[in-house]
Amino acid sequence: MNNQSFDIPFIIDKIILIESLNGIHKSTAEDLYKNILLSQFDDINPIYESIESKDDLINLLIKIDSCITQNKFHPLIHIEAHGLDSELGLSLNSSESITWEELKPYLRRINISCCNNLVLCISACNSINIVKELVTAFYDNDRYESPFFGFVSPIGRVTWEELYMQYSVFYKSLSKEKNFNMAVTEMNKGFTSKFSYYSCYQAFLIIIKKFANTFIKDRVLNIQKDFSVLDECCEMYNYTL
Repeated sequence: MNNQSFDIPFIIDKIILIESLNGIHKSTAEDLYKNILLSQFDDINPIYESIESKDDLINLLIKIDSCITQNKFHPLIHIEAHGLDSELGLSLNSSESITWEELKPYLRRINISCCNNLVLCISACNSINIVKELVTAFYDNDRYESPFFGFVSPIGRVTWEELYMQYSVFYKSLSKEKNFNMAVTEMNKGFTSKFSYYSCYQAFLIIIKKFANTFIKDRVLNIQKDFSVLDECCEMYNYTL
């Protein structure tokens, strides 16, 4: 879906950069924090967290949720790690993997605590696949609660140099214009690697469109063949009334 199609108000009063890297990759994350986040968002005091393991990440997300409950802030969480080749999650510095499915309940809890205002930025290859996880979850449960308000990530593979340069452009634009669509558009200019921004509203509309184009048409055909199926009910049909 076109990044220009959504311009939804949001609040960010805390930025938390979480990295699980080593060597030059770790230095790139540190540079993004020191050179960009601290200078562009000095009024909200960005936080840098370096973690090693799966337990570290989960415990940190639980801690963030607890802090939101107590202090009522609206975070942008930026995660720097390697993406899994399977596209199903992240590889951490401990050599452990954590899948999007495993991350979802903790992110969802944070998003609920901040009233659907969590923005998630990922610096990892193949991380756009989390959108598929979100869409699939809505199919399984029409009352599903989203794990984020908005999500920014690279499409496919990307070098660490590009991650640093493009996220630098992104944060400078976001700080100045306060507009995600504009920031993502700017970070895509002049670079080979491309990034995308999705909101939970976009994901939901993708589902509704597919539902209307596929399931409703199939249901009409089935009703034409057998009127007894009218007695069957699917909660998703409530959205079409």
